[in-house]
Amino acid sequence: MLRSNAFSLATAFAMLFAAGTALCATSEDLEAELLIALRPAPSLKRQENAGAVIRKYKAEGFIPFRPKRIDYRDYYRLTKPAKVLGHELVLLEEEYMTKFIGCCVDEGAGVFVRLSGRATTLESFAKANKCRVETFDTEEEVRKSTGVTFSLPAGSYAALLCHARDETK
Repeated sequence: MLRSNAFSLATAFAMLFAAGTALCATSEDLEAELLIALRPAPSLKRQENAGAVIRKYKAEGFIPFRPKRIDYRDYYRLTKPAKVLGHELVLLEEEYMTKFIGCCVDEGAGVFVRLSGRATTLESFAKANKCRVETFDTEEEVRKSTGVTFSLPAGSYAALLCHARDETK
């Protein structure tokens, strides 16, 4: 009897481990979900969709649970390598309002990438999905634009930003 319980317990742990690893998202899975979430959604729900994907990035350990909050925007520095449209993802950005602190919230989300070549894939996505692309020659320009103090690797950067105001342009 003890032997059969031990076998059952070992089998149960093996099944739980297999199920748990099957639920773990890869960076490619998260990229696909993020790109879907950045597309326009009815009733300007893009921000809600992006927020759900950002929670998955947190759950998988790609970003910390606590962001750097500046005004209405949260910035998350990646802690594990990931790519978006062939470029190195370095920051996730989410803008939303939970409490009114002034004016001008522009709900939505964006990604900041270190460019590997040109930004043409980002520009194509932006054009097709009512987003915008901003480019930066250095990591210092990214820090000045966002207000973050994160250290970033040297290189050229681009931001793919998909916010409510972009949908109405």
